[in-house]
Amino acid sequence: MTLPRSEVTALIAELRIVISEQPWDFFQHTDLLDFPGARSREQVKDLPTFLQGNDALQGLFLRGKVAYLFDRYCAEQELTSMLLCIGPSNQEVKTLPEMVYDWIVSTHGATPQQRSQQPTALFLVLTKFDMEFEEKAGERSPETRWITRMESSLLNFFGKQHDWPRQWDGHGVFRNSYWLRNPNFKAKNIFDYDEAGREIAIRPGERKRIEQFKTAFLKDAIASAHFREPLQAWEAGFTLNDGGIRYLAENLRPLCNPELKRQQLAGQATRLREQILERISHYYVSDNPEQELNKRLATAQQIAGGLIDCAGEQRFGELLRALQTDSDDLEGIYYRIETRVPDEKKAIGAPTIGAAVDTRKMKALLGLSAPMGGEAPRKDDAALFAQEAVAEWMQDLQDIGGNKALCDYYRLPETLMTEMVKELIAGRNGSSWSKKSRQWREKRPAFG
Repeated sequence: MTLPRSEVTALIAELRIVISEQPWDFFQHTDLLDFPGARSREQVKDLPTFLQGNDALQGLFLRGKVAYLFDRYCAEQELTSMLLCIGPSNQEVKTLPEMVYDWIVSTHGATPQQRSQQPTALFLVLTKFDMEFEEKAGERSPETRWITRMESSLLNFFGKQHDWPRQWDGHGVFRNSYWLRNPNFKAKNIFDYDEAGREIAIRPGERKRIEQFKTAFLKDAIASAHFREPLQAWEAGFTLNDGGIRYLAENLRPLCNPELKRQQLAGQATRLREQILERISHYYVSDNPEQELNKRLATAQQIAGGLIDCAGEQRFGELLRALQTDSDDLEGIYYRIETRVPDEKKAIGAPTIGAAVDTRKMKALLGLSAPMGGEAPRKDDAALFAQEAVAEWMQDLQDIGGNKALCDYYRLPETLMTEMVKELIAGRNGSSWSKKSRQWREKRPAFG
């Protein structure tokens, strides 16, 4: 029997695989999903050349499936919690911080104030805990070992682009980290084992050294601050034949709650409402010109103060450059216009050079009748290029206003950067306040 691929796909989508032996009760209403390779997306710059390789199409579908599944689950708010596993080696996947940040924004919020309204559903799992106790030449001192690990796994890797590791909520740094090791991986340098290969105790010769490391970790205020319960997290990592799994599951259990998704969706709806109000409020202009003028002047003073701070950091020139269009974008627009394919259904001719000819007027002068339905006037290439270039510039400006990392870098809060961007765009379109103010003065000529 042969089934169409579409029917097989539909049947597979309905499959439900249940764990026969559930180690924890929250698996009754929680799915544990693994996204192998989701963190390391394959970068294909020249797709036609890439597909010429052997088995390239198979690899493309496989990697695309991984990316699609993660993105789809995020878009549908199906990933209510995330176990972010980070090993002790240097982190080389440059796209991972942005991927994690996008998930944080969608589930918790973009600011510490927004994140404080949601229970922390991001778990930073510091894996291969036992490797921290391997003796190596030039071994780091216990005092610097733990801050070095936190910097490589969290502060430098994720904190360079985003502020959430250091400013998670109103209480300070991100504090949901866990030590974890694989008890099935033999660490004979620190544990003794029975004949069955099960851990029975910490080796007597290592106990003093491990205790020194433990003391150094608990005294390191910066490193231990990222753990809600530093002592328990440490002890859990040394739990025999467990390695911290049970402690992690106990903290995960309260978050594996269907109610959490409702809270996250409610928080997202609140943030969307605030964004909509913020976006449309700019188009409201009061009927009182003095009130509107005072409001604009107050905002201008705040923006000026931020620009002075930006100049004080010697970043004002960079800001001016960021507010301009990118030459590569303009080149892409020009190329797109010059190489566009005419739409025969709309009777659009080939690209014109110089000003477009109004064919309707010319035919009218010669007494020629226009075709049925008439001919829509066609913009010349220069006008079309200018229109798309301005649209691209306005989009770039709006992107800057919504980029918190850039706003922080230029020493302008997001609200002020957004206001400045709006004024630049309004200046291009013609200020609605200026138009309304002129109308008001025409009605009240005695004003001023």
